[in-house]
Amino acid sequence: MTLSFDDMLAQAQLERHVLIAWIEEGWVAPARDGDAYSFDDVDAARVGFIVELTRELAIGEEAIPVVLSLVDQLNALHITMRKVLEATHDLPEPARGRIAALLAELDQPS
Repeated sequence: MTLSFDDMLAQAQLERHVLIAWIEEGWVAPARDGDAYSFDDVDAARVGFIVELTRELAIGEEAIPVVLSLVDQLNALHITMRKVLEATHDLPEPARGRIAALLAELDQPS
């Protein structure tokens, strides 16, 4: 599903200048065709997340880039881990067992 700029404003209950500022800051990167923006589900979720950070958690705008960077890093790590797990799926049982044991060690307190 995609949302227009005005639909995104309505959904997030934002003022036009706020969403434009977020786009200019690079916090949100919707597709652009000329002067028209198109927000996909990921963009909409990110806008919703920023709204939650700023309104509900009262995180200042100076901290938003740090929070977004950390979330982006976590998402990239999640994707990497999923690929590693998919790659290990076809390994022989001894190798899968060793990997599972190593991962279990990570859950143990230091």
